[in-house]
Amino acid sequence: MHGQPFQSPVPSQDDPTGIALLGVLAGPEQELLQSVYRASLLKFGDEWERSIAGKETFWINLWQRSGSGEKMPVEGIDELDAWARWMADNAYPEDSVELDGYGWVVNPIGSRPQEWHIDYAHDYSSIFIPLTRLTEHNCIQYLVLPPALSGETWSRATADLDRVDIEYLVDHCDYVSVRQLLVKPFSVTKLDFQTIHRAISNTGDFHRSVFWLSVKKKGEELLPEEPLVEIAH
Repeated sequence: MHGQPFQSPVPSQDDPTGIALLGVLAGPEQELLQSVYRASLLKFGDEWERSIAGKETFWINLWQRSGSGEKMPVEGIDELDAWARWMADNAYPEDSVELDGYGWVVNPIGSRPQEWHIDYAHDYSSIFIPLTRLTEHNCIQYLVLPPALSGETWSRATADLDRVDIEYLVDHCDYVSVRQLLVKPFSVTKLDFQTIHRAISNTGDFHRSVFWLSVKKKGEELLPEEPLVEIAH
């Protein structure tokens, strides 16, 4: 399975925006993600229902390098784990990163927008694979900044990675371009290191579900262990 991951392999569409389209998953990989996703929601049905009722974003960490390093005991996890490691190895330059975690994030109908942020740390990058379509009503937004942005401005604006100071960026650089990622289900998109982004409020008519995997540059510190299930309040 792992030798032919995409229906239509394409060269990485890297550009200065921080987003790269790697292709669309082939049928077997689509079925694998859907199967493990269903098993995950069954295992955490109560938390899932609470997330939907509260219109709160729902995370499941299937595996994380920090802590015990054990995989979530759901059907299909071993096959998914092998595939996720293969994906990380093939989406980044050889021997430059190591897989740090993977799981699900669901933005239910009516969920609130995230803060503008950088995932985890400056040395982290993520791959997002939506199980549902990303539309103008539920998409991921990301920022494109001018090449001449000063290091001082960047450091000040990103001092808190969980809440990037967008107003400071606007006041201290030529422009801030806000873009939206709209893709079909099972598109494989790579979010480059240090890309500022957020999930918007889901104003559509279906819950937005995404598989994510994160890598870190080799030699950098591990993150603290996170809960297996998180609901954003």
